[in-house]
Amino acid sequence: MATPQEGILAYTQPSSSAMPSAYYPEAYPYAAEKESGSGGLMVATGILLLLFIIWFVYYMSPARVLTRRLIRAGWVLYTRPGCPYCVRQENVLRGKFWKRISCRGGKAESGYTSHPPLKCNDPSITGFPYWYNHLSPAKSSAGLKNWQQLQKMAGH
Repeated sequence: MATPQEGILAYTQPSSSAMPSAYYPEAYPYAAEKESGSGGLMVATGILLLLFIIWFVYYMSPARVLTRRLIRAGWVLYTRPGCPYCVRQENVLRGKFWKRISCRGGKAESGYTSHPPLKCNDPSITGFPYWYNHLSPAKSSAGLKNWQQLQKMAGH
């Protein structure tokens, strides 16, 4: 069996120029700063700041704030699939209103369907979109509402 030639398959000692900075700290004065871990703190701070900005933009958007105010004021939105005014109403709220009941054939099809304040076949629903206030039913009304009307409904 042939023996390997020296230097080809055998381990060789690296030269001093290939040694890491830990062996020659005077040659690499900034290497100790990188190894101390302060860069990790900066990265963590940057990630937390980015997450805060995303949270703030997502949760504090005007449509989301208005949605929360409408829900606190007792409003529930009834819509019907294929209704162009219902689509426009959802676009005004930018799809953020989650207390919405989609009615098809007199039955709740999707959305906020657990114990809805009104059944979809209730005679008081005179058209779609229909805004029902379960805290003050006399305020309920049918029809498309613009941004200013929704703010007034929310108490602003």
